[in-house]
Amino acid sequence: MNAPSHPNTGSVQGAEALLPCPFCGGVDACFVHGADDDGQWVAVVCPDCGAGTRQHYPIMDDARPHAQGAWNTRTPLTPKAGEPDGDGWIAWAGGECPLNPHADTRVLLRSGEEANDRAATFDWEWSDDEPGTDIIAYRIVSGEVA
Repeated sequence: MNAPSHPNTGSVQGAEALLPCPFCGGVDACFVHGADDDGQWVAVVCPDCGAGTRQHYPIMDDARPHAQGAWNTRTPLTPKAGEPDGDGWIAWAGGECPLNPHADTRVLLRSGEEANDRAATFDWEWSDDEPGTDIIAYRIVSGEVA
């Protein structure tokens, strides 16, 4: 991926600015342009946590409004990691397991599926190969934080 080439300056004509990152709350999301085997593309990326639009829009007259629309309609920001939301879910942005390996844990995957098992059973790191299996939130059913 190329370095960001269009910072979030509200320069997309007739559209609102990029909203804060729904994962970390960062306000510096920006447009990036790149090229791969399918041609040139534009996307939106948060430089603070690396989250970005996974779909790439082929460069047309100006594809930034399409990427901006995808970014701005994502799931709203949940509480920061470690703070349960109103339903008891704790947001997760990937990394080492934050729990005792034996803690009975319920996880919410990016695909929308939920699973329940011991914390050590889950892959807490995020994967570029299978993004649907990324844990985006968890609840401690029994046990404790590591």
